[in-house]
Formats: sequence, structure tokens, C-alpha cells
Amino acid sequence: EWRSAWFKDPPGRRAILSWYDRFYKSFCDTLSALLQSKTLYIPVEANLGVARNIVLEKAARLACRHSGFTLPSSFGWLGKKYINVQYRFNRFAFEVPFVTTDIPAVLIERFVRMRRMNDCIRRHTPHFLVPASSLRIF
Repeated sequence: EWRSAWFKDPPGRRAILSWYDRFYKSFCDTLSALLQSKTLYIPVEANLGVARNIVLEKAARLACRHSGFTLPSSFGWLGKKYINVQYRFNRFAFEVPFVTTDIPAVLIERFVRMRRMNDCIRRHTPHFLVPASSLRIF
């Protein structure tokens, strides 16, 4: 609805923020329910450090922990330096329910094939992205 009337009657800031709050809560609830009803398998030797300041941790329920501090937005004039400083001063741990044992054979075979594919692509075409998940778990 918003797109069809965007130039005639764009939504206000409050409407967008309200929609975002509802979406975020719904997304978190849906993801939590999905992770409780379906099993997420991750190889035991997986790299759970998604980025320098982001790590996945095994947990019973979906959650997120943050440590560090956020600089005031008044430092936004620093541009990319502001983002880099924020990146260095903050750490995130995403707690996710996953399994690393009793993995079905077909998934173990997939993990092995993905690892081989990643190794081959990195060795022969290092400047191309691997056509797989952005999580570097293989």
C-alpha cells in the first residue's frame, strides 16, 4: 500500500517506526518458533566467529548479548571512522539453538562437499565469492 501511494501520500516517520517495531517482534517470534520446532545442524568444526566482533553460541533459546558501548550520534560527522570505532567498541554474541552431534549422513556429506568447494574456489579463484551461505561455518 505504501509503495503504490508513496509519491502521493508517503507514510510518516511514526507509521514507519511503528511498522518496524511490529515487524521486528514478529520476525523474532517467528524465528524463535522455527528454531524450536526445526533442528539447525552445524558441523562440529564450524567457525562460529561470524565476524571479528560477532560470534554464534550454542544455547537453548534464541537470544542476543551485547557488550561495549555506543557512541552518540553527534559523532556521525566522522563518517566511516565513526562506524569503525563503533565496530571496535562493541561485541555481539548470538545465542542460537543448534546441534553438532547426531547429524544425518546426508548433511555430513553436504558439509564435506561444501568445505571442498570452498577450498577449491579459494585456491583457484580467490577473488570470487563462494556460492553458499554467508556464514563461514565450512
